[in-house]
Amino acid sequence: MNVKLQVTYTFTMVHIMKFIIPVLIIITVFVISSELYAEVISGTIEFEGRTRDYKLFLPADYDNMDSLPLILNLHGSNRGFNGAWQMNYTQMNAVADTAGFMVLYPTGIMADGSLGGWFTDRSDPVNGVGFIDALLDTLCGLYKVNEDQIYSCGTSAGGSMSCKLAHELPHRITAIASNAGGISSGIVQDLELKRPMPFLSIHGTMDSYRSAEMALELWIDLNICSEPADTVVLPDTNQEDNCSVEKMTYVNQGAGCKVVHYKVINGGHTWPGSAYDIPSVGNTDRDINANSEIWNFFKQFKLSELSFPDFDVTPRSLNHDLEILPRFINIKPVVFIQNGGLNDLLTIPALFVIDSSGTIVCECSQVFDDMKSMEKKELLFDTVHTLIADEYEFMCISLLADDENVKNDTLKRGIAVTDLIDDFESGDGTQWISDYGWGCKRSSKNANSGDYTLYSKRDRSYKDADTTTAIFFSSFNLSSLETAYISFSSKYDFYEGDAGYTEVSVDQGETWVKTSDTYTGSQDEHKISEIPLDSYVKPDIKELMLRFKVINNPDNGFPLWFIDDVMLHPNEETGAIVQSNRSNIQMDQFVLKDNYPNPFNLSTVIKYTMTRPQEVTIKILNILGQEVATLLNESQASGEYSIVWNGLDHSGHEVNSGVYYCWIQTSDQVFTRKMLLLK
Repeated sequence: MNVKLQVTYTFTMVHIMKFIIPVLIIITVFVISSELYAEVISGTIEFEGRTRDYKLFLPADYDNMDSLPLILNLHGSNRGFNGAWQMNYTQMNAVADTAGFMVLYPTGIMADGSLGGWFTDRSDPVNGVGFIDALLDTLCGLYKVNEDQIYSCGTSAGGSMSCKLAHELPHRITAIASNAGGISSGIVQDLELKRPMPFLSIHGTMDSYRSAEMALELWIDLNICSEPADTVVLPDTNQEDNCSVEKMTYVNQGAGCKVVHYKVINGGHTWPGSAYDIPSVGNTDRDINANSEIWNFFKQFKLSELSFPDFDVTPRSLNHDLEILPRFINIKPVVFIQNGGLNDLLTIPALFVIDSSGTIVCECSQVFDDMKSMEKKELLFDTVHTLIADEYEFMCISLLADDENVKNDTLKRGIAVTDLIDDFESGDGTQWISDYGWGCKRSSKNANSGDYTLYSKRDRSYKDADTTTAIFFSSFNLSSLETAYISFSSKYDFYEGDAGYTEVSVDQGETWVKTSDTYTGSQDEHKISEIPLDSYVKPDIKELMLRFKVINNPDNGFPLWFIDDVMLHPNEETGAIVQSNRSNIQMDQFVLKDNYPNPFNLSTVIKYTMTRPQEVTIKILNILGQEVATLLNESQASGEYSIVWNGLDHSGHEVNSGVYYCWIQTSDQVFTRKMLLLK
């Protein structure tokens, strides 16, 4: 590739005297260092028949001896935008001069050669990635650039272009940051990481550039970072900017990688801390300075140090993201697990646990085989259903030996279990399955409570169909009850020939039985209706499905039915917390407390309480589930107990540092606690 370079650079007398009188240059630096050494260089290169320009900032301490980090700072796409515009808008030079790094402001061009554009998807008629690659080659040959610390950031399309550079130049770009920018769909489809790519995102909640959210989720996933994030509310230091900031950090400890997101509440399509306000695109936050946050993030990473670990298995996500579930619902946990290490794996054990107030009330294990490096698999666990309204923690724990990233071994989801089936305040209606004709509507005048309601749409989505249904996404297990009914609130406006009613199924939706009155005509105000379920509360009925059904007369208008506050009313439930085909656990029979200390060095104390006499076995297992030691195997009376494990195996030998499990079996329960031995 032939590249022609033209540079405009002003030499000062000090630069000349530096090579003649070393003592004099030292004295001069003390007096007027910033004015003499901080330089903005304007340059052009000839690339693929076009003249491409850039600005390069050299900080005051640049001496052409020690190599310095370099940050690409890319402007957005708007006709006339260029590197000089981005330099003046972001004011990154001030931070660069103090911190000691170079800033490169290249100018993107449109297809016709005019200034102001980046092609951030696959198609690029002006080869923007090739231009930046060639420009880096040229500048690394002219200046002392630390090629282990080349980063890219940008605003709007400049942030999207940084994502494209991470995809196409991973051998050059160490980490990226995107302010008010997203990622193009074509890049998403092609993107695979061979090594971690640290990513920082800044995005205003009032910014309409929504693909920024997709970019954040993508980089969290590709970098195999642990979730949920560590979230910090930053000080609201400027009360006049109408903004505040939350900082969320996602970590892949084994890979030495982070993804950080700054959520700018009420922020617009702007650069936080910029010297300029642009009211037409929203508020500019003054609580943080994007330049400082970007540099403080970038400087943590060097290209040569970023690598995925050899061994790392990570539970990535559950099959649903719901934070509230109704009682007696059948839950089929499906966990997506990823081999985030560089080595293929043959056998990986995993554990699914439901925790209630520090006590494990249900657990089941699975083993999955043959996972290639970076491969994802679905892991299916036994169906369970929660019986007691409470706050629970659903956890999936990877038990891989030699795992180098212990921080992301456990996936946790907080779940609140209530009698409420759905009040639709999530605003998306995702718990209801419908082929057409239904939606979730924000309309306080049509909701019984809150702002949202489920409704049959009065639009053309019905087409010529005569029926449409909304089915609750999971079934109920009411076998432990004596009586039960479901209530809901509704109002409706049905034309002649239209009607609505409820149905249930006990054979996985093969057949449905009507369970309510038929609603016809109009009802202008919300009223409560009840669905009796006594005839379905039987020990042999484990799956009860619920749906709302509308019959439409296509010769008339479309029916309108608003449904809200669907509630389950159980009576005389059992004393169990959770049931599955492996457990039927009483809440007050046994309480296992956390061992202390944990992590521990020499020994740890395991405490537990029993409310009735039971057979108790306590063992220590290693991360493969193999027995290390048996601490207890006897019958005990009710009371409080404690037992010490001193880090020895069956033979009295000290075990190695690592993860171990305290495994306790009583007459009808099994409990585990994860422990970390550090020497």
